[in-house]
Amino acid sequence: MRLFTRIATRIATRIATRTATRTATRMPLDGEDRALQQAIQALAAEASSPFVRRNVTCTGRLRACAVRARWTTFGGAPGTFGFPPRSFARTAARPHLGERELAGRRCPRCSGGNHEPAARGTGGLGSASDGVMHPAFAPRPFGSTGLTTSALGLGSSPGLPGKDVERAFERGVNFFLWGTLRRRDFARGIANLGKRHRSEMVVAVQSYTRWPSLMEWSVDRALRTMKTDYVDVLCLAWWNAAPPQHIVDAALALREKGKVKSLMISCHHRPAFERFIKDPAVDALMVRYNAAHPGAEREVFPHLATRRPGTVAFTATRWGTLLDRRYVPAGEELPRSSDCYRFALSSPSIDVCLSAPKDAAQLDEALSALERGPLDADEMAWMRRVGVAVRDAAAARRRLSPIDMLDRLVSWKPCGGGGGPKQLTASH
Repeated sequence: MRLFTRIATRIATRIATRTATRTATRMPLDGEDRALQQAIQALAAEASSPFVRRNVTCTGRLRACAVRARWTTFGGAPGTFGFPPRSFARTAARPHLGERELAGRRCPRCSGGNHEPAARGTGGLGSASDGVMHPAFAPRPFGSTGLTTSALGLGSSPGLPGKDVERAFERGVNFFLWGTLRRRDFARGIANLGKRHRSEMVVAVQSYTRWPSLMEWSVDRALRTMKTDYVDVLCLAWWNAAPPQHIVDAALALREKGKVKSLMISCHHRPAFERFIKDPAVDALMVRYNAAHPGAEREVFPHLATRRPGTVAFTATRWGTLLDRRYVPAGEELPRSSDCYRFALSSPSIDVCLSAPKDAAQLDEALSALERGPLDADEMAWMRRVGVAVRDAAAARRRLSPIDMLDRLVSWKPCGGGGGPKQLTASH
């Protein structure tokens, strides 16, 4: 009996939903219901859920969502017209939460995907097709490279699907790092975008090789996989001192051949950046910078006054520990990943903050950083408190990690070794 009642209720709810939706789509929004009109305008301007952002981009969707907007905004009974307002109320009360529940829900009128939006952005750099980008996080010059980049970058390692890579581009992200783990579906998304938007993209490739003969092979393999003729940035990864001359020559040879447009160096040893900044062959830097490790503010950023290469911040979440309640004090609010990205991008010395979402929900959270903008003074103080606590908690339970072992390995020099060259200039 209960099952019969449940099925009957669901059928009746769907019939009521369709009737209400048809009424809503014919309902004039020019004065007959001012309260409803204002509610919809408020949702269009302020709501943070991906459902609302996705469905206020055209008149048809806006009208079709009128009933849901009314019962959500004005406290309709749960389940009215088949739209449980609890998810939307939670999202309105706590911005950018509820994406997991809301992802995939579409406006009833548009569920068939058979009508064109009245005013939808075409995607690409600076696009606000699904949300409003904060002016402070608008596209900016990538140092003195001549490239224009988004404030947020995407890394390939977690395995974000290609369709979400393309969606990120539509939301204004154009910096893509084919990084430590080279995921084929991520590359497929880059390849699809490159067919029409290659000149608008900044594609970076990392090379950890310590053998120059493997560098060109690695780059060529990346070019074939991503179906492009060149990469904008070649990152010489994890050099805690100046790389040896044969590595430098191999990288410069790739730039001369046109396979690489600019060179970037990533480093875990902050004092080494002073030398890299002074070297005219280094076009960009990849530096660890987050709330738990803000030392770049003292040891790296001041040197950018003499010369300004592009800058990319990585490990913004400190390998996830800034998001882990085990490390964050009980009395402090737990940061979100977008808070960590906003912390890095609040520094004028950072051009790109690298993010590493693995699925659509994490991508939506990362993209929300572009809409929320820089941290205010209170948020910055909070993030710095959390950062200190996380660093201390991590140190208290510290063990030799694989990253520590790799760091020691790449920093090791044979006895009597003279290190690398003083500058990344071609040998003669």
